[in-house]
Amino acid sequence: MAIEFILDAEEQRLKDELDKIANNLEHPEEKRRAFVLGQLTRLLIEASSKKAPEEKPRRVLRLRPSVLAPLRIVQRQIPGTRSLEISPIPYPGMPEPPVFKTVEIIEAPPFIETSVITPTGIEKKALILDRETNKPLAEAEISKETYTLIELPLTEQDILVLAALERKIGNNPVKVLSQPKKLTKLVGKFCRKYSVAFTPDNYRKLRYYLIKELINLGKIDPIFHDPRVTAINCEGVEQPLTVEYDGRLLKTNLHLKTTEEINHVIKQIGKKAGKIVNEKEPLLEAVIGDKNVTANYGTDWVPANFKIAKVK
Repeated sequence: MAIEFILDAEEQRLKDELDKIANNLEHPEEKRRAFVLGQLTRLLIEASSKKAPEEKPRRVLRLRPSVLAPLRIVQRQIPGTRSLEISPIPYPGMPEPPVFKTVEIIEAPPFIETSVITPTGIEKKALILDRETNKPLAEAEISKETYTLIELPLTEQDILVLAALERKIGNNPVKVLSQPKKLTKLVGKFCRKYSVAFTPDNYRKLRYYLIKELINLGKIDPIFHDPRVTAINCEGVEQPLTVEYDGRLLKTNLHLKTTEEINHVIKQIGKKAGKIVNEKEPLLEAVIGDKNVTANYGTDWVPANFKIAKVK
């Protein structure tokens, strides 16, 4: 009997609660609140009942051994030379690196004098050959009375390029002229500036004049290397240089037009001989190879001149 009493009491309480809620729903505001509460409860129940999406396992990237291997170095033989071009093999998928063509300057073969006598009796021969092409850079034509030096012609624009290059590298010409890539870059830069064609032949021509003027003996350099010339004489400004060739005294087509030009040759001779020559020490006596040199550096009191004679 006690249990039935408790159940009846609980049932009566729930009925009273429902009646109370039903009575409250008669009012509009209570209806709105009940609706909002019901919607919120429904959404929460639906959200809690959904399963969380399963996380997909991450894919592990495995690199091939060839990718992980250290960079390999390969050597390729450059056709026509003895040098090896060394370049890295790129990683798979990477673009090929830019190709820089490395060409070794092959040493020129021993100079063998060859001359041709034309029907008119003029002797023609090469004096200096290009080391890459074996083509003559300087030649000579010798007649009974004259010795004519023939070099690759220079245009006015070429002269502007040479002047700019001499100003740029004049303080240390050996450093630049011994680095082909650096020299090529500089020559190309000034050729573009002065609208000069930057071709292999023009590059070799400009390089020849730079070496002759900045390292060797200037205008007289090709004649100095003629093994059959036993003496070179410069009497002064605007005087044609004379040479002794096979025992004959010949006039050349070379004129050193200013004191500065003669002094430049004398300075270059002094460098070759390891001696200092200037206004304070204007007299030069030196030996270069098989030749004796005596020279007067030009000043306001001393005229510029020199004499070069092969040791007998």
